[in-house]
Amino acid sequence: MKPDDGRDAMDAERVLKAERVSQVVDGDCHGSVGRVWQAEYMISGIRDSALALACIRHGLPAVHGRGMDLLPGGVAAPFEGSLVRQLDTAELSRAFRVALRGLLSEIRSTDEEIAGRLEGALTHMAETEPAIPPIPPALL
Repeated sequence: MKPDDGRDAMDAERVLKAERVSQVVDGDCHGSVGRVWQAEYMISGIRDSALALACIRHGLPAVHGRGMDLLPGGVAAPFEGSLVRQLDTAELSRAFRVALRGLLSEIRSTDEEIAGRLEGALTHMAETEPAIPPIPPALL
């Protein structure tokens, strides 16, 4: 049995955050359609959490991104695609999928057992194409 190091709680928090992003991007939450800044903020949070896990795994400082620039290129490079380039639903959905795949990959590098438990939910969220109505131009 592994000691309780808090990883299960951290991973559960990331999944909840990912689910909330999915709801915002999909427009499933009451009044969330058009909240592009909220979706971008949450996508960035998923990416930042995954890169912080990578920093810890590589023995680098994880707080406030201090070790992110010191990560090996092969670790950080896949997350470049999770940067949101513009605030529209198609781009947010794309960046969200990349961030979730990167999070799952990092969790897998840290703990195969936890990754196995989360893989189905994260993969489903990453592969589900949201049915998003167009954002009215007045909101852009």
